[in-house]
Amino acid sequence: MMKHVRKNLFVVLVIAAVCFILSPTAHAGSLNPPGVPGSTMKPLDEVEPRIAINQTNTPGDSTATYIISQPGSYYLTENFTSNFKHGILINADDVTVDLMGYRLYSSWAQAGNLDFDGIYIAAEKKNIEIRNGTIQSRYGSSGIVFYKGFRNGIYADVNSENVRVLNMQVFRARENGIYLRDDSVVQNCTANYNGTSSNEIYAFGICVHDNSSISNCVANYNGESADRVMGIGTGKNGIISNCIANDNGKSASDNVWGISVSEGSRVTGCIVKKNGELATGDCVYGIEAGIISAVNNNTVNYNGFQSSASQYIYGIVVGDGCSVKGNTVGFNGREATSLLPYTSGIYANGVCTVIGNNAYFNGHDAATEKDVYGLRIGSYGLVDENTSFGHGDNLHALPGCTMGTNQY
Repeated sequence: MMKHVRKNLFVVLVIAAVCFILSPTAHAGSLNPPGVPGSTMKPLDEVEPRIAINQTNTPGDSTATYIISQPGSYYLTENFTSNFKHGILINADDVTVDLMGYRLYSSWAQAGNLDFDGIYIAAEKKNIEIRNGTIQSRYGSSGIVFYKGFRNGIYADVNSENVRVLNMQVFRARENGIYLRDDSVVQNCTANYNGTSSNEIYAFGICVHDNSSISNCVANYNGESADRVMGIGTGKNGIISNCIANDNGKSASDNVWGISVSEGSRVTGCIVKKNGELATGDCVYGIEAGIISAVNNNTVNYNGFQSSASQYIYGIVVGDGCSVKGNTVGFNGREATSLLPYTSGIYANGVCTVIGNNAYFNGHDAATEKDVYGLRIGSYGLVDENTSFGHGDNLHALPGCTMGTNQY
């Protein structure tokens, strides 16, 4: 019996020894803790590769508070005020400026250099992005002192291109809110109260040149008591979508456009209301589009309200070969006081497709009782599924048009 127990004990000891030898801890190193670990932190220029806008990194001069002269990504660290010189001058290609929610502000009340903008992009500069901030001017009087501010909120000089402006608010510039050149993009921006009493050729809320787009933007109350006023506009091959142009050009002394685009462009899903109220120039247009354009699914109301425009008040007017579909157009030219202007809800020139629009009471209670049209269509158009009522002539189509089922 003892012999058998000893034999079993021997086997257990042998197995234990083998397990110890094969254990991953059998050859473990020192149990003493290592030294202090080396740093795994990245240097600041890797964590924040952008460049702060300040007098050290972007020193200014007599023309600008800050000047960006090298490509890169820049950001603002605080609000600042700039008078009689540009707030930020961009004089390089391939620049991004993030205002980080801060504000550029201007207020002046004495004589000085007036040719200064919130952000000025020098001529021939390309690939610029500006985003996430506010540019504001003080406008109005305090006692006998009258305050003004930036000439333009954001201005791109000649031959600059591919400029993007995103999530910006621009208020009370003396001439234009946002003015860019070819191949530009403006998204999610607001331009209000710019160009008040401007005597320049145009006062714009937002304007871009050829091959550009404006989307999800608001342009309200620009160009009050100015000369010629445009709420939102593009050049050729432009796109304006899901925007609001409201009450621009009130009491203007020349032509007023809520939205205007040149040939080959598209205006979709916009609200265009009460532009050119009390205007005294020749024409008021809710939406104007050049040839071969599309104007679809917009709401266009009360433009030219109580205006004394002497020639035309149109809700929508388009050139030859355009598509005009699904728009609601009403009360444009309401209570107009001139005896002369032609008034139309929709005026489409030759070879246009005009389908599914609703026009009502354009020219309502206006002084003139003739030349008031709901739909006025040029030769060889296709006119179908439209509704027009409450006009002197609900539907006037020139010879050669193909007429579908319309209600009037």
